[in-house]
Amino acid sequence: QKMSALLDTLDSLYSGQQFALVLAMKQGKEYKEVIRQLEPHVTRVVATQFEQVQDAPIRAIDAKVLAQEFDTSPEIAPTLHDALDRLIAANEPLILVTGSLYAASELLQ
Repeated sequence: QKMSALLDTLDSLYSGQQFALVLAMKQGKEYKEVIRQLEPHVTRVVATQFEQVQDAPIRAIDAKVLAQEFDTSPEIAPTLHDALDRLIAANEPLILVTGSLYAASELLQ
C-alpha cells in the first residue's frame, strides 16, 4: 500500500516520468512485490543496503538478493552513499531513493 501511494504521488508530481532508483530494504519486507511495482517506473537501478541500525537488531536485505529480482540488469553498490553518488555523477535527472526509512535516515546523517 505504501509503495502504491508513493508511485501515485510521483506520477501526479512528475507526470509519468521515470526515475533512476536506489533501493535498500529491511529484512522481512515483501521485496518481490515492491520490485514488481517499482520496475515499470525506473530506467536504472542501483541495489544496495543500509548499515545495521545502532542498538537495534535490524538488518537490510542483501543487495544481491534485491538485484536478482529485477528483469533489467541492476547495479550493486556496497553502500547507500556509493549508490547515490553513482547516479549523481551520471547526471541522472530524477533519482528515487526508497525501500526503507532506515535507508533514508542513513543518507540524511
